[in-house]
Amino acid sequence: SNDSPIAQALVGKHVGDKVVVQTPGGDMHVTITEVK
Repeated sequence: SNDSPIAQALVGKHVGDKVVVQTPGGDMHVTITEVK
C-alpha cells in the first residue's frame, strides 16, 4: 500500500539511494538496488 510507512519513505527515491525507515522496532536502513 502507498500509505504504509515503508512505501512513504521510498516514494520519490531512486536506485542507489539510501533510506532510513522508522519502524516500531527501530530504524531500518535500506539501499534501493532495483525498481520493477
